[in-house]
Amino acid sequence: REAGIDVRLGDIGSAVQEVMESYECTIGGKTYQVKPCRNLNGHSIGPYQIHAGKSVPIVRGGEQTKMEEGEFYAIE
Repeated sequence: REAGIDVRLGDIGSAVQEVMESYECTIGGKTYQVKPCRNLNGHSIGPYQIHAGKSVPIVRGGEQTKMEEGEFYAIE
């Protein structure tokens, strides 16, 4: 829903972070909030190239590069 032509990659990261932080997990009777790892990113995918150049953060901030028509992404 958040992705599309002219959407900033940083806006996608913000949406991913919001969803991740809306979850909790319970381990050994203690509840923890789920948080994204800042050093992990999604990425664009090109023909014969799994990591094609553009990085998609999974946290708020920074990246102002926009998605373009015909591009494909892996959000991890």
